[in-house]
Amino acid sequence: MKKRILLFASLIAMLFVSSCSIENIDPDLSTAIVGSYKMNTYVTKSGASTPGANDNVVVSRISNSKAKVTIDYAQTSATDVVADECIIVKSGETYTLTQSFTNAEVKVIIIGSTMTYTIDYKDGTFAHISATKK
Repeated sequence: MKKRILLFASLIAMLFVSSCSIENIDPDLSTAIVGSYKMNTYVTKSGASTPGANDNVVVSRISNSKAKVTIDYAQTSATDVVADECIIVKSGETYTLTQSFTNAEVKVIIIGSTMTYTIDYKDGTFAHISATKK
């Protein structure tokens, strides 16, 4: 009888141990890149222009693997450009953020404190921005 109880208890213990699973948690890729980046250059299909002194690109955390990237024009007449669901991929020290829209593709590359932001529209227009983390 004791052998049966011991065998039954062992079987129950094995079921509890084998039913546990390790939760797959995404590494936090967003924390290292979140912040405000001061625009250094701004180039479009029409040519280069000088960004305003207070023009920024702002990266906000959504989750460990997603971020919101906003081109924040300081002048009130300009409309901010928002990529609100950028997927973050890290390779070495390079963070690449991408998002597709029906009319455009956004790609942001961050290495250290340097950012390059590209938005390519399907009609052939584009904007290329370089920025440095504040």
